[in-house]
Amino acid sequence: LAMQQRRVDMLRPFLWQLSHSAYEGFQKQVSFEVGEVMLEMFDIKLQRMEAKMAGGERVKKGELVKLNALAAMGAAAFSHFTNLYGATDAPETSKFFVRGPDVPSILHAAERTCNAPDESRLPADEVGPFLRAHMHIARLLFKFCGDASCTQVQALVAALRQYQWMVAQAEGILSRKEVPREEFSEEMDICRQMEDLLPSRIDKMRMESQS
Repeated sequence: LAMQQRRVDMLRPFLWQLSHSAYEGFQKQVSFEVGEVMLEMFDIKLQRMEAKMAGGERVKKGELVKLNALAAMGAAAFSHFTNLYGATDAPETSKFFVRGPDVPSILHAAERTCNAPDESRLPADEVGPFLRAHMHIARLLFKFCGDASCTQVQALVAALRQYQWMVAQAEGILSRKEVPREEFSEEMDICRQMEDLLPSRIDKMRMESQS
């Protein structure tokens, strides 16, 4: 994990120090790579935590906070990537790479990515990474663990909105950009399943938190 963290620390400053309009291609490359590294680190830490729980060990609150920070920053990186295809040349998500994982604000920013892109800025060969970034955001938020800074319910609601956005928008984007739908058939199946399953899970968790 130390090597991955050094990679993130090296790349992250580019996301707020460089002009988004002048270095748009580089911004896309860096933000997606940072997101992938954060996702990899998150998966490793989550597997370790689950192994501890399976062995009967108690997970410390600090471990959950660190795990959620990885999820939040990964979601922020992928949100920054998708925002580069929007109507503005200055994605607000760049601020998260200056001040760190402000989890509630990052969840709010992730929800705001559920807008139609400016398709004039979305070439056909970049549709795949664009849609996968939305999938990665949803997955990271779905795996979020509740802590004092933000409840798991809030993260699940944000994840649900990502899956709903994919169901509503992805096939239209694929069609307009003449990208074969078969390339995303598995991802779309997952999105539809999550769109069906998450509402009841969210309602159940809300009821449990109130009882």
